[in-house]
Amino acid sequence: MSDVSALLHRMGSEQVDLKRRIVVALVENPFLDTETEALSARLSHPPDLVGRVLDDLCACEVLVQSGWGGLGLSPAPEVYGQALSLAAEQQREGTSLRKQIYEMETAERLKQQLAVSQREVEAILDIVPAGVLIFDRHGHLVKSNRAAWEVLGLEKGRAEGIWEALGVQVDSGDRPARPTLAELMACAEERRWELDGPPPVEVVARPFSVGVRGNGVILTVRDISERRAAEEAGARLREDFFSMIRHELLKPLLGVERALGGFGQGGWMEASERDALFEHARMGMQRLKAMIDDMLLLARLERDPLAVVPKERILLTLLLTSADLSFRERAGEMGLTLRTEVPDEEVEFIGDEKRLMQVIDNLLDNALKFTPPGGTVTLRGKIVDRRNVDRGSWIVDRKNKATSQVGGGGGESRITNDESRDGGGGRVEEWVEVSVEDTGIGIPPEEQGRVFGKFYQAQQGPDRQEGLGLGLAICQRVVAAHGGRIEIDSKPGHGTTVRVWIPATPQT
Repeated sequence: MSDVSALLHRMGSEQVDLKRRIVVALVENPFLDTETEALSARLSHPPDLVGRVLDDLCACEVLVQSGWGGLGLSPAPEVYGQALSLAAEQQREGTSLRKQIYEMETAERLKQQLAVSQREVEAILDIVPAGVLIFDRHGHLVKSNRAAWEVLGLEKGRAEGIWEALGVQVDSGDRPARPTLAELMACAEERRWELDGPPPVEVVARPFSVGVRGNGVILTVRDISERRAAEEAGARLREDFFSMIRHELLKPLLGVERALGGFGQGGWMEASERDALFEHARMGMQRLKAMIDDMLLLARLERDPLAVVPKERILLTLLLTSADLSFRERAGEMGLTLRTEVPDEEVEFIGDEKRLMQVIDNLLDNALKFTPPGGTVTLRGKIVDRRNVDRGSWIVDRKNKATSQVGGGGGESRITNDESRDGGGGRVEEWVEVSVEDTGIGIPPEEQGRVFGKFYQAQQGPDRQEGLGLGLAICQRVVAAHGGRIEIDSKPGHGTTVRVWIPATPQT
């Protein structure tokens, strides 16, 4: 009877391993099929090698013929005991090997996940509109995105000179306006600075924690060319605004000053001359008061949603004739014809009468100012069907229960029965339309988009009119507070039409 361990080491390493596996397999399964072909397939070794190993194990009496016809381990205690020890050792080695394989597979899996995560982070950084640069506590670049390199004008991935490009001093110096690298690495709160460029760049540094490795810093860089341009434009606008305010407010005050100066000269004065001075001073004060009132009203309209309260019953004809009376004399003095067209039937609607009168007054004032002598200004009012305001104006004939379209239809008039248009006997939603049409100079196309802006004034060279340019801004806000619409149709050299639509009853 041979020693199993000695037997296993008597042959080459490949046979030793094969013998070991056969013995262990029979320990684990005494009824294992020991036919050469079956073992060859199970253990993945050539049949001739498996046959030689089986012969050698039988010759040494490690394997014997079993009662069920196959080969089995010898029942001798010394053989069987060593076989059990060998199986236990093999199991320990297998467990260790499986652990190593598991650790290797886990490490590879983590490596792949890390690579995916890095690609995801890079993809996310690349869609961020601002440039992003991430540095570790030693000042080494860890991550960045494409936008950062484009803003800084550097080649992507080349970190040489990046701190200089960011306006950061690598070593301490005597330029306190620039942050140092040491300061950034030690900073505990956000810090920002700007680079003049070109292009001008805003840099924002924020600290972040990287766990046991200490702190790092994230820098975002943004091209602020548009913001700088907007700031410069805003500064110019403020300067122009205050210059315009000073100019417009001083004009009436200078008129009053001249009038008072005339009184201060003493001596005898004709009654007509004295009355003219009084009138000049009065008109100057009225203009000054009107401009101040406009500024206060606009500020209130923007601040207080209850500055306009549509709750009064207003007669459209009375509103239009009141405006006509207020401007007819002035129109005549300017050599203009003022026409007012009122609806045939009585039209009543709900609104804020004082504010709507201001709207009509502002529109008529503009029309008169920008219409040369001999021209015509027409004020119209009518009731329309709101559902078709967007496709032109529909006049509502309440006597005949029909509507007819005017404008936007090539001069064609259409009569449509109410019942067919509102789904069968429903009430037409009535809106009031007020329009002011003039034959004046018109508004250039490039300025038409700005006419409702605050302090807008038409630039007509030496013909520029006085005022603060708040009239249309006030009109727009008053009309909006009524739930209505205001539109301008203008053609240079042919005149301007402003249309206002107000719901006949407040919109809920």
